[in-house]
Amino acid sequence: MTSTPEPSPDRTAIRFTGMGDYIAAIPALLGFYPERSIVLLGHDDATCQTGPTARFDLVLTPGGDLAPPCHTGIAEMVRLCKQQGAQRMFCVVVDDRPIDAALPAITDRLVKSLAAEGDDDWDADLVDLFVIRRIAVDERWTCAHGDAGRLPDPEINEATLARMLDGRPVQRSRSELVERLTEEGRGVTEADCRAAERPRRGGGSLVAGRDATRLRLVVDAAVRGAPVPDDDVPRLGAALLSLRVRDAAFALAATEAADSATEVFAELARRLRGTPRAAAATLVAGISYVRAVGPMVGIGLDAALAADPDYRAAHLLLQAFDGGMTPELLAGLVDVGQDIARELGVVMPRVDPLAMAG
Repeated sequence: MTSTPEPSPDRTAIRFTGMGDYIAAIPALLGFYPERSIVLLGHDDATCQTGPTARFDLVLTPGGDLAPPCHTGIAEMVRLCKQQGAQRMFCVVVDDRPIDAALPAITDRLVKSLAAEGDDDWDADLVDLFVIRRIAVDERWTCAHGDAGRLPDPEINEATLARMLDGRPVQRSRSELVERLTEEGRGVTEADCRAAERPRRGGGSLVAGRDATRLRLVVDAAVRGAPVPDDDVPRLGAALLSLRVRDAAFALAATEAADSATEVFAELARRLRGTPRAAAATLVAGISYVRAVGPMVGIGLDAALAADPDYRAAHLLLQAFDGGMTPELLAGLVDVGQDIARELGVVMPRVDPLAMAG
């Protein structure tokens, strides 16, 4: 379950002949098939391009009414979408439970949240509210205005195919994404990582203690990809404890090694504990953010702050995420990382102009 709305930075131009096509595109827009969720979709009629997309867990009371956390969650979703310029929105409720008792409260909360609240705010329109039990071919959807239809195959939707061609598969559920960062094994602690850098009798440390050496270790691991050898886990964890190395590693988002780097940092997040785990999970979140891989941003930040509640980089990314900052505006993180790598004399993988969003 997520306790905060999950905005997706993805933007996909969709040409659809009916609302069924739009609903079928939701897994591609989110990166996974939502279940028991409220999904808010911004749309620009002129360009046929999706605007901001956000999702929140649909929590019901034992009597089937909308639970209090959802009132706040809906308002926050609307705020995030409006902050990114959405003026027309669709709401899609995906739930396999009887939800008739909750629909009036969902609609009421949406309408109130869409109304302008201040001089710098504006009214946004709720075009319609749709209900579907699950997003699958031939599932029946209904809408508040009385229309209904059958869902086309989400797996051959234009947005889904575009995502697959871009090398970003759609996961069957959010839990599959969470598992990518779920702790496994005994775990390598911060003390283990620091011990890996202590000088050994008769020789130097495993990692010489210089940031250039540490960054080369990280870059080499990112290029090789997962799995990470056992002996390298504490060494890489120690390297990521250096803030300069961690910041330089963000630059991998713009390189040909972006995918393999993300997998390496995800594996490290599973195997490390404490602050080293927070650093690795924050890198997963940051790289996913600038590459517009929406769901892994929130999942990565949740993992980072659970491992180290005071981890500053995760808090800063969370502020940007909650504030609706676009991936393009976060490109400065990559520039900073590249500058650090140059200062350290470390050659990064070749830049891939298609790796980042925008």
